[in-house]
Amino acid sequence: MTDTGKIRITYLIDSIGAGGAQTHVLNVLRNIDHDRFQVSVVCVRMPGSRFEQLESLPLETLVLNIESLTRPRATWHALRQLSAFIRAQRPQIMHAYLFNPTLLAGLYRFLHPFGPMLITSRRDVGYWHKPVHWWVYRVLNLATRQVVAVTEDVRRTSMCMEKIRGDKITTIYNGVDTHFYSSTAELRREARSAYGLTDEHLVIGILAILRPEKRHDIFIRAAASLASRFDHLRFLIVGGNSDDDWETRIREHARNEGIEDRVIFAGKVANSRPALAAFDISVLCSDTEGMSNTLLESIAMGLPVVATNVGGNPEVIEDGKSGILFPAGDADALATELARLIADDELRREYSQAARERALSIFSIEAMVGTMQDMYTSLLK
Repeated sequence: MTDTGKIRITYLIDSIGAGGAQTHVLNVLRNIDHDRFQVSVVCVRMPGSRFEQLESLPLETLVLNIESLTRPRATWHALRQLSAFIRAQRPQIMHAYLFNPTLLAGLYRFLHPFGPMLITSRRDVGYWHKPVHWWVYRVLNLATRQVVAVTEDVRRTSMCMEKIRGDKITTIYNGVDTHFYSSTAELRREARSAYGLTDEHLVIGILAILRPEKRHDIFIRAAASLASRFDHLRFLIVGGNSDDDWETRIREHARNEGIEDRVIFAGKVANSRPALAAFDISVLCSDTEGMSNTLLESIAMGLPVVATNVGGNPEVIEDGKSGILFPAGDADALATELARLIADDELRREYSQAARERALSIFSIEAMVGTMQDMYTSLLK
């Protein structure tokens, strides 16, 4: 404890934008016990689209605006700024998210071996990592007190690739605001009306950024198979575009399958809740996942979910109890499982209730933040 009686923590992240890690950090900052913890935030690259949301919180911020940590002069300047901020805030803990903030925090810790304790987080299985990334993590782990994995699958991968001891890496699941992510009849009507949908339609939706690894092509193939059998189906694709060529291919795929008039491209949404409220079934086709915010938000909304059996998805969805898992890349299996749900109203209701109960019991923000607070306190004993 400090002389104020509070534990001081500085969080480091690329930005406060719309990504999964940024959403997670925002949830932590909003829900951490500010009577027990004095918090500050460092944005390594840029402020981000939701940075202004920090203004209402009792915390100090620093924006470094670094484009790349491969430039020694810029990195040295950033380290000097970070050092001055750390001296002013006097944190006992630095908690870094994502690769660049972790690298910067690790460099600081090597330069200041008696500085604040370093905690780092792993958000996915490193599907994009090159050998150099794993090597860097191994070196940085020498200066790290604790690593936090978002799922057991991520934990196992990190232990293998980074050679981390089991007692040095722990799993803390993401949490979702189960009070906010809940549906009402009025919200459902408004959401469906906004997309030109009625109560007669059964809506199968996918909420995911438009990138190849999210496999919207699998979604379209399954949709085409189902559309010829069920006239009342509509398919809602919600998510921003990070790959112009991929979005073009998906739109062309829908046209080629003859279901262009049954597929709605909603684009990027600032708030996923209204879009999810329009769904009857939520689908996730990804080839790889860490801990999917879409899955957490979907089960909190009480949606039956059909998701690929990859990454942390089996830790969120109990196959055959709160949703259905299918093999990645298998459009036929996806269509088969969706057809079963489409034809069975009672099964959808059972999965819906079980999904909501699972969100409340395991994946709430309160559970996540409480576990993190306990970790911070125990590490300082």
